[in-house]
Amino acid sequence: MKKIKKIGEGILGLLSAVAILFAGGTGLGLAWVAINVWLKEYTLLVIVFVISAWVVWMSRKYN
Repeated sequence: MKKIKKIGEGILGLLSAVAILFAGGTGLGLAWVAINVWLKEYTLLVIVFVISAWVVWMSRKYN
C-alpha cells in the first residue's frame, strides 16, 4: 500500500508541474498546489478529481 501511495505522489507531483505550466503559474496552477498540499492523504482522489475537472473544462472550452 505504501508503494502505491509513493507512486501516486510521484505522479501527482509530475501532474502538478504540468498543471502549473499549463495554467501559466496562476489560478488553476495555484489551486492545484493548494489542493496538493492540503489533501496529501487523498492523493488518488485528488488525481481523479482534477483530471476529470480538467477534461470537462477542456471539452467545454473546445465545444
